[in-house]
Amino acid sequence: IQPQITHIGLDVNQFKSIAGR
Repeated sequence: IQPQITHIGLDVNQFKSIAGR
């Protein structure tokens, strides 16, 4: 598991969550 991919995934998830809300 790479930290970069995880970081990007979390970033996208958070961004989508904020945009959705």
